[in-house]
Amino acid sequence: MKKIDILLWNFKELFVLSNYKRDKKTILFGAWFGNKFADNSRFLYQYLSKNKVQLGLNHIVWVTRNRAVYEELRDNGYEVYMMDTPESIQFHRKAGIHILCNGSNDDLRAPGADLLGRYSLGAVKINLWHGLCGIKGFGFSSNEYLNKKREKPIWAYFKELIHRNAFFRKAFACFGGWGDCYFLSTTKEITHFFMEATFFPEENFIETGYPRNYTTSFLLPRERCFVESIDKYNVKILYLPTFRDNACEFIPPLNDPVIIDWLKSHGAVWIEKGHDADKLNMLSVSNAMDNVVRLKSSFEISILMDKVDLLITDYSSAMYEALFVNIPVIYYVPDLEHYGSSDRGFMQSTDQFMVGPKAKNGMELEQLLNQFVIDKKSAFLPNYRDVKNKAWGECKNIEQIWNDICYRCFGEEML
Repeated sequence: MKKIDILLWNFKELFVLSNYKRDKKTILFGAWFGNKFADNSRFLYQYLSKNKVQLGLNHIVWVTRNRAVYEELRDNGYEVYMMDTPESIQFHRKAGIHILCNGSNDDLRAPGADLLGRYSLGAVKINLWHGLCGIKGFGFSSNEYLNKKREKPIWAYFKELIHRNAFFRKAFACFGGWGDCYFLSTTKEITHFFMEATFFPEENFIETGYPRNYTTSFLLPRERCFVESIDKYNVKILYLPTFRDNACEFIPPLNDPVIIDWLKSHGAVWIEKGHDADKLNMLSVSNAMDNVVRLKSSFEISILMDKVDLLITDYSSAMYEALFVNIPVIYYVPDLEHYGSSDRGFMQSTDQFMVGPKAKNGMELEQLLNQFVIDKKSAFLPNYRDVKNKAWGECKNIEQIWNDICYRCFGEEML
């Protein structure tokens, strides 16, 4: 029934659009289901806002469902509107380019996409995404789907046939035609992982850099204050675990007193943030210590990557961001075997993407931290540079990224 709703809505929009003229010099942005000012969307938005006059653009608009985000952007001089206001809908209709980084399927019965994607038909649609592909499975590359495919091969055959069809993706997959948008990637290797998970054709991908790797010029006042507050520590550690779909035996590292003692004795600060999809609480039970900081969901972690000394993670694509700025990575993976056989699983073997040593418990993590303090090179495996090159290729600045996007979408450099 939902597919029929999508088809009817998109068909209706074809007639409504005859009353509007899209302006490709007006660009509409959204992120993280309309709740956050974050990620690739944020930093490309800030770059274009800052350079709007030089680039000859008319409007750079952010839309949000979050009143606090709206007020912060408004107070900092940005053009921003609450999602469902008449002004927002007007710009949804007018903007020639719609850009987001996460949810694009704007269900009319339960709206929750980065922007009102139902009004995107006729606009150039770009999904900047929120993390490089190639670690944990998702979509058509997940263990869950692959297991169903083995059980129901005929069902899987027709499902894949439909999703590989351009007409279906445009007309039936999502409201506003988001089923056939452009998709940001970085290299051929990363594009092939995305293609495996989404069945998008190669021509839908724009291979360039990630805007969120260029944050220094775009910090908000509260973020500058936080960065200054951690300067006093000898060692700055960022802990970013991914989410789990199923319950498992997982002991957060700070639940082990050995790690707490290590932080105190080395004058270190532990900065942690849970994944937005985390339902099982991958973080510590308590963080009531001066040298432990638990970031809010709204905090943009990209601004910290070049400010910390070490990233501790597991199967999160955040490791790729660390590689971009040459930060060492330690993997805390007490559930490595369990995760590999879970509903998601891995898109490649861990030896192919893990670029640092692994710890399966607090004692092993303490040993790796001690080695890191003595010799930072101990946290770099020989494959570090190779994995970085496969993930990022030629590192491009944000101006080059925008240039690549324009050339791919419009066949011209800059608008």
